Amino acid sequence: GDLKVALATLTKIEDEWTRRFASTDLMRILVKRGDIPSAQAMLEKVDAGHRDYATQVVVSALADAGQLPEAIAMISTLEAPAETSGISLFAPPNYKAGAQGHIAKAQAKAGDIVGAMKTVAMMPDREDKADALSAIVFAQRKAGDAAGAERSYQQCRSIRADVEKNHFDLSNAATNGMNAAQLAGRAGKWAEARKIAEDGFKDGSLFGRFALNGLVYAYEEAGDYAGALEAVKLAKEPGTFFYGIGRAQATDGDLIGALTWASAEISPKWK
Repeated sequence: GDLKVALATLTKIEDEWTRRFASTDLMRILVKRGDIPSAQAMLEKVDAGHRDYATQVVVSALADAGQLPEAIAMISTLEAPAETSGISLFAPPNYKAGAQGHIAKAQAKAGDIVGAMKTVAMMPDREDKADALSAIVFAQRKAGDAAGAERSYQQCRSIRADVEKNHFDLSNAATNGMNAAQLAGRAGKWAEARKIAEDGFKDGSLFGRFALNGLVYAYEEAGDYAGALEAVKLAKEPGTFFYGIGRAQATDGDLIGALTWASAEISPKWK
């Protein structure tokens, strides 16, 4: 809680990259504490090469804190990079789309589906928009809008298919299966989600098994911890998944439920 000492500590960090990311961490904490003026003052002093990333961090923190009007207003300070087409190992980061996507997810989580849809309508049809639509699918199903959820699901799938075929970016290769499995789960298509996870294990690719993460995340998000525990049986080493499930269930308030299955675990290591 001592901003003065924290700022003094920042000046002692010699490595430039470490100092940059420490400063954005501090800005995020300040927003969470409600000290938005101090966060904005820090942001204004960030060098130009790091400014857009730092701005995205602050926008995301504002959205998480429920300060959506302030977050939306700050979007205007970000510029989208020039559009590229075709295959590239690493596309230039679009901090504006990343910030918009975070806002849309915050709006969806808060139940403002109309606002979330307006936000995604301003985004390019790339990974960030697909991620936001995936969150909107879950919010629409939760609100009982099955038809809307299906439309968003189909739109999200279409964008992902186009990105994977025409705008391949190596930085997203590991998350394709994971996002597909989570999307199917969010849409209530559990058989499809499980098949994506199973196929991930069968294809032998470096990132194929990440699809199981997406399936487990979807179960956790739905509060179906029994389903999550059943899903991880696909893995030969389920222990790392157990940690995530237990943490999510305990954070959700079901400490007794988490302790019940954790205490019954046979392996001392995973227990």
